[in-house]
Amino acid sequence: MALPWPSVIDTVGVYVIWHEGNPSRVVRVGHGEIRERLHYHQEDPEVLAYSRFGTLRVTWAAVQSDQMEGVERYLVEHWKPLVEDRPPKVVPIAVNSPFGGLGGSRAASCIGTTPTEARPPRQACRRPN
Repeated sequence: MALPWPSVIDTVGVYVIWHEGNPSRVVRVGHGEIRERLHYHQEDPEVLAYSRFGTLRVTWAAVQSDQMEGVERYLVEHWKPLVEDRPPKVVPIAVNSPFGGLGGSRAASCIGTTPTEARPPRQACRRPN
C-alpha cells in the first residue's frame, strides 16, 4: 500500500479511508499527523481486510488542532465507518462531504488494494462558509 503525494508529509488534520466497489463504503475516519496515521493503517489488518471489496482510497484535509476531534466526530456520525474507534467526546463540527460538494483541495489517492454509499471524493472536506 503506497502513501499518497508528498503533500501529506507535514499535514495535520482529518482523513477518510474508503474502498471502491459497488457499493463503496467508508472504512476508517481519523485525525492527527496524516503521514503517521496512514503509515499505521498500511499495516492495520482491520483496515486492509476491506481491500477485498475494492481499492482502498484516502482523502484528507488540514484542520486546526482544536477542531480535529469535532470534525472527526461529525464524519464518523455521518459516514458510519466499518472500522471505528470510540468517537471523540466532543461536539461534532459539520464540514462539507469529502465525496463531492464545495471546497477543499485534496484529491483521492490509492493507499491499497480494493465499502456503500460513498462516491470517490472530488474534494477534501472543510468547514462550511
